[in-house]
Amino acid sequence: KSKIYTKYLIDSIVMSTFTAVLGFLVIFVLMLFLDNYITNLTVKPIYALAVIALLYFFMIIASLLPVYTLLKKTPIEILAKYDI
Repeated sequence: KSKIYTKYLIDSIVMSTFTAVLGFLVIFVLMLFLDNYITNLTVKPIYALAVIALLYFFMIIASLLPVYTLLKKTPIEILAKYDI
């Protein structure tokens, strides 16, 4: 079971890095450039780190929860309910 969890954890981290976190970093850099031109826009790196940590947290939970619920079942239950 731990090998399966590890595989899906690594997959989740890689997918999160190349989708949500990369997109957030592009927007964050764009906001840093726009910070010079817009007066009420405040961009702080500590907020970016907090958002990245939350992105990883929620995406890892969302990817491991189905694996956890599936691994709680016996193989007979999985074959009876799911069309694999």
